[in-house]
Amino acid sequence: MKKVKQLTAVILAFALVFGLAGCTRGGAGEKDSKSGSAETKKEEALQDVLKNEFPDIQVMPTVYHGGDQQKAYALCQDLLTANPDLELIAVIATPGLLGAAQTVDASGRSKVIVYGAEQPNNIKEYMKKDNLNVVGCLWDVMTLGKEAVNIVYSCLADGKEYKEGDTVEGYPESSVIGTNITFNAVLEFDKDTVDDYNF
Repeated sequence: MKKVKQLTAVILAFALVFGLAGCTRGGAGEKDSKSGSAETKKEEALQDVLKNEFPDIQVMPTVYHGGDQQKAYALCQDLLTANPDLELIAVIATPGLLGAAQTVDASGRSKVIVYGAEQPNNIKEYMKKDNLNVVGCLWDVMTLGKEAVNIVYSCLADGKEYKEGDTVEGYPESSVIGTNITFNAVLEFDKDTVDDYNF
């Protein structure tokens, strides 16, 4: 579980990579090469971080579920079949986490950790199963929503202006880029905390 917690920031930093990746311990993994797209650049950046920060992790080629839970299920079946030493399936886009959890549950390979983006209510059933180790993550929508309202209010009521390079008070990792304000507010939940969130 410690390794999964350490990977949280790495995975979420590149959360726009829409796919599934499997990890085992060992040497460098293969990489699917699709030149030029934004997704490819983010995937390559993720691969670089994993290679440099977690060199003992072998990353399997990324597969893409395209937002289809059943396709995610089938792709995870293939990953599990082809990789008997697979320890972690990281799912970057919904509803792939549900498909991955269903696959691991059906396979009986309870040591495989399933980690990724999903709404708590959608994954709760599988997260609470004793034979599964499922960890979910999302952008912390409650914090982001609250801060978005506070920012709009401060601009309209108080005349606050945000300029390129500014941060939002209380959020040192926030940043203003052009007309966008970005946050790195991450919500992570598991079988012990999933009931704390109702969305």
